[in-house]
Amino acid sequence: MDKKNLLTKRVKSTVYGLSSVVIMLIVFAIFAVLNMFQGISFLSPSNLSTILNQASFLVIVGIAQAIVILMGGI
Repeated sequence: MDKKNLLTKRVKSTVYGLSSVVIMLIVFAIFAVLNMFQGISFLSPSNLSTILNQASFLVIVGIAQAIVILMGGI
């Protein structure tokens, strides 16, 4: 009985931990399917390059904030 409860807790924690990843993949798939019908290529190299260029600043700032928090600056 105790092993069953432990297994249930592990499964629940895994599902809850992966829920944000699953939601992100579902949203990405929905956008990909919708863009196939519009004729606009969401996954074109130029579009992906633009997205990465715009997100790079936020990634750098996020890493810097994480370093400050880990070093105990806050």
